[in-house]
Parts: sequence; structure tokens; C-alpha cells
Amino acid sequence: MVKKNNNNDGINQENEDKLEKQKEKLNEEIKALEEALEKQEARLSGLQSNAFQLANYYFVFQGCLRFLCIHREVPKKRQRCKDCTNMNTKRSTYTKEAKHNQNRSSI
Repeated sequence: MVKKNNNNDGINQENEDKLEKQKEKLNEEIKALEEALEKQEARLSGLQSNAFQLANYYFVFQGCLRFLCIHREVPKKRQRCKDCTNMNTKRSTYTKEAKHNQNRSSI
């Protein structure tokens, strides 16, 4: 014959109920944390792709600058066309004549 102790069964049942409630709370917290983790992973992924894109722009820009520095032409002395030199010569003769005439008139 087995005697049942109603007192112990009631305490065990209360403990099991408390444990079940704690498990449910913990499972809810785990789900909330997993959702937050997924959001953070998505945000991190977006930031990472933006960083790679900016790094690519930087390297392309640096490559363009280096290409331009290496392949630039050294500026040559400006050569004047014949018409320009003739005009300058004519101007200089006109100014020389004008100065000469001024000197003659002042005498």
C-alpha cells in the first residue's frame, strides 16, 4: 500500500507551474533578443555595403589623380603667331615715334 502525501504533491505542482512560467518568460525574452539581433545584423550589413562603396569611390578617385599626375604634359612655352609678333612690333614703333615726336615738340 502506497500512501499519497497531498501536501508534497501540491508543493511540487506549484514549483512546476513556477518553472513553466519562468520558461515561458525566458522563451519570450529569447525571441525578443533574436529579433533585435536580426535587426542589428541587417543594419550592419547595410553599413558594410555603404563602406565598401565609399572605399571603391576613394580608390577610383585616387587612381584618376595618379593617372593624371603621371600622364600630364609639361607645359611648353607659349609660341606667338606671326601676326601677333607683327602687331607688337608695329605698336612698339608707334610708341617710339610718338615719344620721338613729343621730344621734338618740347624743344
